[in-house]
Amino acid sequence: MPCWTIKKTTVDVGKMEIKTLAAGLKAAGFDVNDDMNRLLFSRSGSTWYHTYKDGVLTLQGQNVEGITAEVKRAYSAQVVRQTAERFGWKVSSKTQTQFVVQRRR
Repeated sequence: MPCWTIKKTTVDVGKMEIKTLAAGLKAAGFDVNDDMNRLLFSRSGSTWYHTYKDGVLTLQGQNVEGITAEVKRAYSAQVVRQTAERFGWKVSSKTQTQFVVQRRR
């Protein structure tokens, strides 16, 4: 694909909670702005902004597939962290996409 080509896509992600998504994106290194009932986010230093509103991600740039995957991983990781905190479990990261969860006694 030529370097001047820009892709724009929308992804229906259904029932993502906006607060969980914002926390996950921040933990993954994104800059996040919560604007009313819409979330604006971008990779640090990037000029491309992406949005989340009413269950739909709107992404633009040269690698929207990669950004979509990053957003989903960030959200999933945050769900794991929040669930572990709620149940008193200990979470440690083996890699960016692998976690070890231990129940505390």
